[in-house]
Amino acid sequence: MGRYPPPPPFSASKIVAAALIGLIGLFSLTGCAVKIPVNKESAATNYKTVSLKQEAKTKYVIAVVAPQIVVPNVSAPAVNAGNQSALAQFIQAKRVQGYVANNHFVQLHQTLLSNAFEQVFLDILNKKGFNTTGPFKTFNDMTQPEKREAYLAATPYLTINFVDSGLSTGKVIDDLYYSQKGTLTLVGEFFVRFTEPLSSETMINKRINLADLKISVKDYVYEVQIREKGADAADTMLLKMKAPASITDNTEKVVAELLNEFFSKAVDKIIPYISREELLNLEDSVAEIKKLKRY
Repeated sequence: MGRYPPPPPFSASKIVAAALIGLIGLFSLTGCAVKIPVNKESAATNYKTVSLKQEAKTKYVIAVVAPQIVVPNVSAPAVNAGNQSALAQFIQAKRVQGYVANNHFVQLHQTLLSNAFEQVFLDILNKKGFNTTGPFKTFNDMTQPEKREAYLAATPYLTINFVDSGLSTGKVIDDLYYSQKGTLTLVGEFFVRFTEPLSSETMINKRINLADLKISVKDYVYEVQIREKGADAADTMLLKMKAPASITDNTEKVVAELLNEFFSKAVDKIIPYISREELLNLEDSVAEIKKLKRY
């Protein structure tokens, strides 16, 4: 039987070409940034309107100062570096900020909630038979004629505070993404001051605890990518191998759902505290103050 001829030896040029092909393949895999898809979950805020029977109109005007939304400051949570590399710890120190629901609310929801609460407060007063003027940005924005015309001035405040169990859970995973998991609920307080506008004398203070509304406790997941490339091609390829199929951020959904529930229950609790009879009973005192006030 004949023998097959031995394969020709690789030439130097073929070895170089193979090496180049291998390098091109490596860079094609690692030259691009690591991009982890994010499963973002969201929900719409849907603040309820007031459903009240219209009471008989009075002759009085109540000037309303725009509601102030008070949100306690909460420091960003410390991030657990664990056994991450020095590079990841450096990147983490520069880029990673733990999730703070109060900050989330201020950035994305405070203005909308303030506008909705302002409208509801005006509606409550109107339904209880009072005419309204405003809202004024501050009490001092009222002119003297407006103060003379107004029976009372109302300045409402709403405190909002998200209670978070996850502030100490954040950690960096595989030098690649930050993960924080916990539960959120919502508490608050409503305060309103009724003053005689010309004298600024306080006639009624109402403080309503909204911490007992039994708002739901909801699980949240906040994950955000912190690195897209490694120190070199090999490191980037390692990151690609470690990367999960996706990461999750459902914080917007959780915050919106909690705000919807809180707003609905808070309005239901506040309505009975704004008493038509109590406000009308101030008639003689307000008239006396306006009579004595010199301007």
